[in-house]
This record gives sequence, structure tokens and C-alpha cells, in this order.
Amino acid sequence: MSLDKKKYTYLALALVLAIAFIWVACLLVIDGKPMQKSQNEYLKEANLLHADSLYDEAVEPYMKAIGFDTQQSLANYNAATNSLFKNYEQMNKAFNEEGYQLSPEIGSALSESLQKLETAAKSQTDTARYSAIYHNAGVALHMIDSLSQAAEAYKEALRKNPADEDARYNLAVVLHQMKNNSSQQQQQQQQKEEKEEEKKEQQEQQQEEEQKKEIENMEQMLRALMQDEKEIREKMDKAEQKANRPDSEKNW
Repeated sequence: MSLDKKKYTYLALALVLAIAFIWVACLLVIDGKPMQKSQNEYLKEANLLHADSLYDEAVEPYMKAIGFDTQQSLANYNAATNSLFKNYEQMNKAFNEEGYQLSPEIGSALSESLQKLETAAKSQTDTARYSAIYHNAGVALHMIDSLSQAAEAYKEALRKNPADEDARYNLAVVLHQMKNNSSQQQQQQQQKEEKEEEKKEQQEQQQEEEQKKEIENMEQMLRALMQDEKEIREKMDKAEQKANRPDSEKNW
């Protein structure tokens, strides 16, 4: 190949590279802004992070996926599920360790998850995914001790997917807990009524003792008055007898 042919070959290659560079730049920049990832790309990225248990890192791509108009149900469901997994350890402690309290931050995260699941359920047409939405809603409600609402969520999950054994088990746990709570409330109410009755009896007994003591004081006062009256009468009788007695000394 001659020098001139090599020169033209290099020029052609440079031109092709320049055109390719400009084409890539046009793809990356639209209206002066870098081209964003698609919703599917954000969901894929978030799902991979979630699968690696990188729940904190998965939050941002999930939230970006929610910003798209399409696939709102899936994006909200995945974001809510990621939040539940992220806070599962502390939620599990609150569920199993007596006296353990969820932090306000986790309580707020659970409330946000419930809102996302509610939004996801509105536009979800897939039966299995609809059931999974209510299953996870039941978990979140159970953790914040909204037992009756959790039971209804698990029931709704089972209506769409009767084969969901986890939802069935969780429903049984919730109903058992509600029964125990009801028994405890009845017992506490009975103890309260017994204490009130005992307090009432003590008050009545105290009032009776006070009345008895008051009567005794009045009787003592009456006896004292009667004694004083008796003494006065005796003195008056003696004075009268003395006044009517004949004088034995005569002045003849």
C-alpha cells in the first residue's frame, strides 16, 4: 500500500470514529441533559441490589423507577418489599422479643411501605402479584400491631392465592394473638371491676364506721347533757328542801 493510500485510509478511519463519537454523544445528550436510564433498567439495577441484600443501595433506583408513568404497580411493590427486607431484623425483634419497641424511623418506613403497597394494589391485574401485595401489607400491619387490619390483608391475599401457605400461617398467628389479647383485655377488665368493687366496699365500710363513730359521739354528748341536767335538778331539789325546812331557833 502506498503512503497516499495509507493516508486516505487513516483519514477515513478517523472520520468514521468521529461520526461514531458524535452519534454516541447525541444518544447520551438530549436537550442538553444526559439521557436517563429506562424504568426497566432502574428496576433491574434495584432488583440485583436487593437480591444481594444491598437494601439501602436499592432504595434510590427503586424510587427512580417509581417516577415513571408506566409499571407503577411493580415499582411500588418492589420498593415496599425492599423496605420490609431492609428493616426485617428489627421488625422480627419487635415481634419475638417481649418489650422491644420499633424505632420511630422504622415505624415511618412501614407506613411508607403500606402506602406504596396500597398504590400498587390499585392498578395490579396479575392475581399472584396482587396476592403478594396483600401478603406483604399483612406483614407490615402485623409489625405495627394493627392486628385486625393485618388479618384482613392476609385474608385478601388468600382469596386471590389460596395456595399461599405463609399467608395462611401468618393469619393463624394473628388470629391467635387477637384471641389472647381479647382474653387479656377481659381479664384486665375483670380485675379492674373487682378493684373498683373492692374500693367501693372499702368506702362504704369507712362511711359506716364514720357514721357509727358519729352516733357514738352524739350518744356521749347526750349522756353528758343528761348527767348535767340530773346534777342541776339535784342541786335545785336540795336548795328547795333547804328553803322549806322549819327553823329550829325561835326568838321568844
